[in-house]
Amino acid sequence: MKLRVGSGFPKWLGAIKAEASREPSERQRLAKLRLDRINAGLVYLSRLAGQPHDESPPSLKRIHQRTRYPLWRIGHPYDRDVCVRLIVHFDGDIAVVVLVGGDKIGVSDQWYDMATKQAELELDGYYRTKGALS
Repeated sequence: MKLRVGSGFPKWLGAIKAEASREPSERQRLAKLRLDRINAGLVYLSRLAGQPHDESPPSLKRIHQRTRYPLWRIGHPYDRDVCVRLIVHFDGDIAVVVLVGGDKIGVSDQWYDMATKQAELELDGYYRTKGALS
């Protein structure tokens, strides 16, 4: 699977990398945990053979708050310190990482409602750009 990232991903990832490279502290430790989770999610996506189906593994789940685009989330096993979610849309053999969440612990449905709206805006831009290049 090819990977594409939304416009906010590089800035978000850069901020976490900067935090992870600072002097040892609790914030630095948590940033390193987030980076590990992000990297694992991206590797998982890159190894997918095709678009997911409803009977996908537990780390890949459909987001039910979606509206215009089918959205999925990549998760990880419970960790009391961090909760990273990669919100993904599949366009053929391309996984488009449209949104990320670094600490959504305790937010749940409210976070997903906001996330789907932001993801749709990212995907509108993705498809506009894709159409302009075709």
